[in-house]
Amino acid sequence: MPFPKPIETVLDFWRWGYSDLLPNITRGVVAEYLVAVALGEDRIPRRPWAGSDIVYTRKRIEVKSTAFDQTWGPTKGDPAFEIGKHGEWSEEELPSGKTGRLDSEKKYRSDVYVLCCLKKGADEENVLNPLQWEFWVFKRQELVDPSEAKKRITVKTLTKDSSVAFSQLRHAVDKAIRSL
Repeated sequence: MPFPKPIETVLDFWRWGYSDLLPNITRGVVAEYLVAVALGEDRIPRRPWAGSDIVYTRKRIEVKSTAFDQTWGPTKGDPAFEIGKHGEWSEEELPSGKTGRLDSEKKYRSDVYVLCCLKKGADEENVLNPLQWEFWVFKRQELVDPSEAKKRITVKTLTKDSSVAFSQLRHAVDKAIRSL
């Protein structure tokens, strides 16, 4: 049996594991990336286990994504955003020498939420194009009731005129932060 080809670059892995950007697991990361770019926070690597997706001007930003179309075809029903309480991974030095622990207390941890919907008809070649997305920005108190464990918001319930263009996303987040 011949020796397997060595993995030469991270790009080899990315091509293999993340070449399809439409599935939920990768589309969510794309949405986080687009928001990070809009906020100028894309030089800081993503921390998947953090309590929020992006820290911007010392405020926590949660990014949620949905889409009309999936890899396997159109979404059945109205696309929705699932917003729920969750724990948070804390990076700290513990006596055992391991770094980090999970704060399992479930709560809403972000100050601002950016909801991102990949528009109907967008395909894999367009997923990274911010013009193929719609964005909505909310302060936590506008979006969730602290007594609710989970909230489901459909795209249909969000008004088209309240969506924010990618070019205005930073301004909308800044405005939400200023009014906290």
